Amino acid sequence: MITTEQAQRVADRSRCLKVADEHYEYQDFGFALNSTVIDFMLPTAAVRKALAHYTDHCQAAIPTLASLESLLLEYHDNDKIGNSALAQHLWGYNLWTRAGLLRRLAAFCHDPSRSDLPSLREWSKAADFKKDFAGQVQYLAPPMKRRMGLGPAVFAWLCMCLGDENRVKPDVQVVRFVKDALGHDVTESDAAALVAKAAPLLKLSPRDLDWRIWEYQIAAADGKGDARIVCAGQVAPSGSATRCDLAGAADTCLLSGVD
Repeated sequence: MITTEQAQRVADRSRCLKVADEHYEYQDFGFALNSTVIDFMLPTAAVRKALAHYTDHCQAAIPTLASLESLLLEYHDNDKIGNSALAQHLWGYNLWTRAGLLRRLAAFCHDPSRSDLPSLREWSKAADFKKDFAGQVQYLAPPMKRRMGLGPAVFAWLCMCLGDENRVKPDVQVVRFVKDALGHDVTESDAAALVAKAAPLLKLSPRDLDWRIWEYQIAAADGKGDARIVCAGQVAPSGSATRCDLAGAADTCLLSGVD
């Protein structure tokens, strides 16, 4: 259980953090869904190139859920070959399991409460991972039917990129920052909760403090004072970082064909 004293220690360590350079928000529905299934547990360069490919070659033709679903029907979903072809079309990579996840995420968004960007943004404000998202975006990858799905960190990141100021993404950088503040190991969920609890002590939103922590950690790790992500149709400059470095076991996805 987290305590007020622990939150204060996180707040004290956060006082030196500079204002985050950027707060990205999704401005395109199709990009939001594609970015959600791409921007985790992949190398930074691969994420950047995949989303740049999507932006340059596909985004204009996929403005709505209906247009995305129409495209998905052009590719078979019952084998690796069909989803590899879909992945190549969308991202220029053979990320066939991510293509399978995109199909499931599109199906999840078929509900009218989240079928376009405004409704998805409104849904995210009150959405709870366990009640509203857990287990609902899963792909059974052939031939062994390995189950892959989007977990709590990806869910939090989606909500943050939709503009929710009250979310914290429990990625590795947040966990490391909180661990250093407390002087001992901390779980992903406790790290996120402590950042959320510390934020009001600094008169910040949890999302804002999360961003400051992430940029600080990345700058400290690579010796640079500048960090960017791939988001909202804007591609990070060469050499910069994305937030796909994250993820707990719940977000693990079978990766293949990053070539």
